[in-house]
Amino acid sequence: MKKEKIFHWHKSIFLTTVLIFLLGAASYFMASHINQLEEDDCFDNLHDAVETLSNDINACIERDRSILRTIANIIAEYDELDPARIKSLLASYDSQSMLSQLGVLFPDNTVLLEDGTSINADGILSFSDEAALGEHITDEEDSLLESDLLVLRNYVPVIQNGQTVAMLYGTISLDTLPDLWNHPSIYDGRAAIYLINADNGNFLVDTWHKTLGNIYDLGQREMKKGYHPEQLTDDLAAGKSGHVVFVSKTVGEYLYFYYEPISVNNWTLALSVPESIAFARADAVKQLLYYFAAFECVCFVLYFIWMFFYIKREAYDKQKRVEFISYIHDVEKTLFTAHQKNENIKSALKRIGDMTTARTVFFKIYAEDRVYCWNENDTMSVDIRTLPDGNGLFTDIPGAKKNLMAIQITDVDDKPIGCLGAYNMKHSWSSTELLDAVALSFSMLYHNMRSFSIIQKMGTTDTLTGLLNRNSFELRLDEYQLNPPDALTCIYADVNGLHDMNNTQGHKAGDEMLRFIGGAMQKQFGSSCTYRIGGDEFLAFTDDKTPDAIEDSILHIKQLLKQRGYHASFGVERLQGGGTVDELIKAAEQKMYREKRSYYEKLGIPARIDAD
Repeated sequence: MKKEKIFHWHKSIFLTTVLIFLLGAASYFMASHINQLEEDDCFDNLHDAVETLSNDINACIERDRSILRTIANIIAEYDELDPARIKSLLASYDSQSMLSQLGVLFPDNTVLLEDGTSINADGILSFSDEAALGEHITDEEDSLLESDLLVLRNYVPVIQNGQTVAMLYGTISLDTLPDLWNHPSIYDGRAAIYLINADNGNFLVDTWHKTLGNIYDLGQREMKKGYHPEQLTDDLAAGKSGHVVFVSKTVGEYLYFYYEPISVNNWTLALSVPESIAFARADAVKQLLYYFAAFECVCFVLYFIWMFFYIKREAYDKQKRVEFISYIHDVEKTLFTAHQKNENIKSALKRIGDMTTARTVFFKIYAEDRVYCWNENDTMSVDIRTLPDGNGLFTDIPGAKKNLMAIQITDVDDKPIGCLGAYNMKHSWSSTELLDAVALSFSMLYHNMRSFSIIQKMGTTDTLTGLLNRNSFELRLDEYQLNPPDALTCIYADVNGLHDMNNTQGHKAGDEMLRFIGGAMQKQFGSSCTYRIGGDEFLAFTDDKTPDAIEDSILHIKQLLKQRGYHASFGVERLQGGGTVDELIKAAEQKMYREKRSYYEKLGIPARIDAD
């Protein structure tokens, strides 16, 4: 029996050794295959990035040329090529492109720059040569202002009567080109860009080296197996695209280099990336394969995996508790001033939406039939006003893609005051705990809203008539002082006979008369601009009624008053140019007094303006 156990133990060791050998061989084969796939994928990525960058370069050049054409056309419309006018035009150009400076080359080889400087460019620029080429972009040339600076020039002819009379150009500084193009996003933006003039091998752009040089002066490099040193230079001279892999002297590792001619002059665009970056994914995969091959470590791996998930679960539970407390605090803090800032209600609902993963959260107030809602897409898929006034979880709500969770909000006496709910949640919930936790905050919000509304109404509304009161009237006058109206009409009214009615029929009858007159004026001139400014004085503003319409409104009010045995005197004044609102009100008041005196004179009663 002991020998049998030893046999099985040795057999297991042998099978394990064979399995480790097979796994190692498979890992080596797969690693080699992954390397080849990654190399192919690398050059595919570089090719696609070169195509995209090439299109971007062409678009930038054409965009600049379009700007230059516009400026050239404006210059061509001048009867004479007046340097002062041209300078002013060039100076007004605000560079939003590759062009760093504008200039105009004249037939005598003088150049007018945008700052008004005139330079003799003999020996540097030739008008006849540039004019013969028409619209074009040059290869690298010396700058007119800085002898050690190389630039490109984008030329557009200025044509008058079919003749080229000047060449407008924009200067492109070589050291600014990399910042003006969209850098390839491949390999986290770590690919280097090269723009090569294949005619002479000069680099127009080289983000790999610190200075621009010449590709033919770099000498032969150590090439990766399968590539030869002359391939790059031969392809450049022949205007072909291709790729090579050689050892970079800068970083001491293989550099994967892809190049392709572009449709500008005889330029070639190239991208390169170091092997450590290009093969980052492959190295990660190979590392996983090597770990997988280490089969004897599986128990430790499983143990650490178990520990990882255990710690993660503990951390997750702790984080959830912290988030839950923070969530309650955030909602409570947001709703603290929400009775004054209604936008805070939407912020609080959004916070609930974030916590519950709901796409829609609402708070429905029963008494006011009002619904405050936050929606992820600002669209409603369910009519919340039709939802039941209930407590708990609801499912199968029409229009709701996932379950709806709602709770009832009650006041301190447990009387239902509203409904807080959320629906279309990414995760299903088995309880309403997340809503219950903030129910008190919404109950306090309702209480604060009611209290604030009552206080606000008491401060702005006349309790007897329901009209805006003297406080509201004074606030409106302050608004008019800050923003004087262009056109405004004031209707000033004063009740006749209030004093007598109070003495003969009692104050209840007088109050009824005031309510009736105030209601009649409010109906004609609107609740937002009709005020009770004194015991028996009313005032209204209007800026959209014509004088005839105002006269008809007042006549209608008088007819209603007559039917009830009431009477009031009215004064109407329209704001004239240069007048103030205070003068407008005073004038309307005086007209009201005149009508009031006339009213008492017709009755044969001495005017009792002060008493009334």
